[in-house]
Amino acid sequence: MRSKTPATLAWQVCALVLAFGVLSGTGMTEAWAVSVNYADPSFGFDNQSSVDVTFYGSGFHDGMTVKLDKHLHHGSHATLWPLSGVHVVSDSELRVSFNLSGAYLANYTLWVDDAWRNNGFEVRDADGLWVSSISPNRGATNRPPVATTITGNTFQSGSRPMLQKQIVNNDKGVQWYTIYPTSTTFVSSTELQATFDLAGQPTGYWDVVVKQPNGTHYSLTSAFEVVVAPTPPDTTPPTIIPPADVTAEQANRDGTAVSLGSPQVSDDRDPNPTVTNDAPAVFPLGFTTVTWTATDAAGNTATATQ
Repeated sequence: MRSKTPATLAWQVCALVLAFGVLSGTGMTEAWAVSVNYADPSFGFDNQSSVDVTFYGSGFHDGMTVKLDKHLHHGSHATLWPLSGVHVVSDSELRVSFNLSGAYLANYTLWVDDAWRNNGFEVRDADGLWVSSISPNRGATNRPPVATTITGNTFQSGSRPMLQKQIVNNDKGVQWYTIYPTSTTFVSSTELQATFDLAGQPTGYWDVVVKQPNGTHYSLTSAFEVVVAPTPPDTTPPTIIPPADVTAEQANRDGTAVSLGSPQVSDDRDPNPTVTNDAPAVFPLGFTTVTWTATDAAGNTATATQ
């Protein structure tokens, strides 16, 4: 058996490391630890001859190849190259400009050398329907319905917003869930207002969809999050109304037992607050003030006198 020299072994190890960086399919090159996180802005319009875009990630350096690329169904690519050079601001930020005039309308992948981020930049029809944002972009299943403002383009008085989510169920397969608004207001061609009741809905990210009266629609992917909000601590005391004053005749010199009645008690969370009073077993001659106390499950108390 022939032994390998240290130089040959070192070359093979180096080749293996480089090959792993190219073939791992992780979307980044190991040698530079390059990654692409997002672009700002994340969209532009097909009538813009120059739009400045900032890429954020890691491992950026001079001499990198930057592009926007869309893989088309028939196997070809729609690729947008920078108008001029790539300006590397830091190892986590670089800036480029693109000409979007007449560009293919689609979501493009961000590419920096061999690192990529799917659907990182969208080219939109300047005269078409699109949705740019929803505010607030989060609501809770255990809170009142959330009133939102949806912004975009070419909305109409009959435009219908909704939230949609796809869930894979082991028993039923792929299911689509839709939340229709309880109310919708057309404000302008660039703004809709909609209120959504999220009670009982699945948590997670939902697409914001706007459908036009003619059936065309636009979907802003994973733009709204449905969560379960933590229950805030109970700091509200119960409400207590004492019974009416009672007058009784003295039965004997040791005192008189008196039926006081019952107070009216309520609480916003505890259906059965604890009720106590400081009344004596028998009442002496004269006036006696009785203090009633209501205590809810959180320990909040309220008092009233009779």
